[in-house]
Amino acid sequence: MVPLIAFADHLFCAAIAAMLAWGAASHLRHWQRFRALVADYRLVPDFAVRPTAGAVVLGEWLAAALILVPGPSRVVGFVFGATLLTALAVAMAINLLRGRRSLSCGCDLFAADRPIAWPLVLRNLLLATLMFAAAGLPRSALDPGAVVLAGSIVLAAIVGRAARHRLSINDRAMEFVR
Repeated sequence: MVPLIAFADHLFCAAIAAMLAWGAASHLRHWQRFRALVADYRLVPDFAVRPTAGAVVLGEWLAAALILVPGPSRVVGFVFGATLLTALAVAMAINLLRGRRSLSCGCDLFAADRPIAWPLVLRNLLLATLMFAAAGLPRSALDPGAVVLAGSIVLAAIVGRAARHRLSINDRAMEFVR
């Protein structure tokens, strides 16, 4: 594999895995809030809220871990993660069509609540499409420029999310001091 393509491949895999792991970590850290959010979406009966929330967290961790392992498990991880992102996009879309725009997206519970919106649905679907493509195409068939661009965009989103989280913590600390 050409070094640039190999680097882009590793960058893309690491960025997607980090995004999934970040979501899982925020959901696990704020478990009660995440469970309440799953209930608020009103897509599963009450008795299935806890198992559904647990399945999402487990799915995020599992997909992230599998994506980091080269070989067939990476393909499974991409398909699993893409399916999960698609399901989450559908859940948001259903609630948007119901007119329930004040629900939190639940994307990053470390940061402030972010209401669901069509751009978030589109973002999840675009990420899922990239992940399905990465699972279905041999690495050498991917255009190196597209892989570098996609990996860079995902990495920038992760860094931006982390920076936003850090700023929100600093803002809360400053409010506490005042």
